[in-house]
Amino acid sequence: MREQIRADLKKVKWLEGHILKILSLITSVFLWFYVVNSEPITIKRVFEIDVISPVGLGVDKMSSQRVKVTLKGARAFLKEYKEDDLNISIDLSKRKLKKQRSIQYFIKDSDILLPFGVDVVQLEPERITINFDKLINKKIPIKSNIAGSLPPDLKLIHAKISPGSVSIEGPRSVMKTVGVTKTKLIDISGLTGNGEIDVELEELPHYVHYMNKEKFKLKYDIRPKKANMNLKNIPINFISTTHKFKPSKRAVSIDVLAPEGRSIRSSEVKVYAEIPAKKKGNFNVKLRAILPEGVHLLQINPETIRVRRY
Repeated sequence: MREQIRADLKKVKWLEGHILKILSLITSVFLWFYVVNSEPITIKRVFEIDVISPVGLGVDKMSSQRVKVTLKGARAFLKEYKEDDLNISIDLSKRKLKKQRSIQYFIKDSDILLPFGVDVVQLEPERITINFDKLINKKIPIKSNIAGSLPPDLKLIHAKISPGSVSIEGPRSVMKTVGVTKTKLIDISGLTGNGEIDVELEELPHYVHYMNKEKFKLKYDIRPKKANMNLKNIPINFISTTHKFKPSKRAVSIDVLAPEGRSIRSSEVKVYAEIPAKKKGNFNVKLRAILPEGVHLLQINPETIRVRRY
């Protein structure tokens, strides 16, 4: 008797499970047909045109960089077509162009990636003219685009972008107009001391792009305008392959900024003058100083000396 009851319970559970699956399938099919057969809508979207150029060439001009596309389909399928990040990719990498580097291209529905149930109603324009030129690359310097102001008692001593150049690639005709690039605006108003921050480069002209995705940094040195210590009679250490020269000075004074309460001995400070090996006659030599950690150089007095080499 008990075994019969158990067998009946198993059958009931089996039937319940299969009935739920069948109901779920029917519901899914119903929803699918509802979506597909619901009244279609029409929308217009603007697509950016991306061209994959023939080998060794780059686009330098197009009659239109955008295409207005009218799409028709179920509302559920058209939701993914938002206003941004819409592209049409035109692959011309296998196209061979000889002397004439200009083509007329008719945009096809197949150039647009469409989901099931969505059709292209209209393209504006349907045809575009694409001009090509030889693809070249080169390195250009980077300039810092600094904005913001420092407090009255601080000044920017040094600001440098690292690395200081970047490789770019594009059609020859456009590359002729690009000799330098800049960073996006860098606000220094909240910076102090020595340090570095990440920066981004500004956009390049159409059809020119950066060849690598390096990280760029602004290395800066911001110091107080007034020194709190003046070190006098600091001897100059001369670096030279010969003693046959005569400097205008053998000692200098230095303005520094040191932590409050810090005392500095003259022996802790080194000033160097490097005499060029091949230079003769009278010339100027720039001085450099090495200071203890935590002490900032504001100025060497004087910054250069006159040297006469025999």
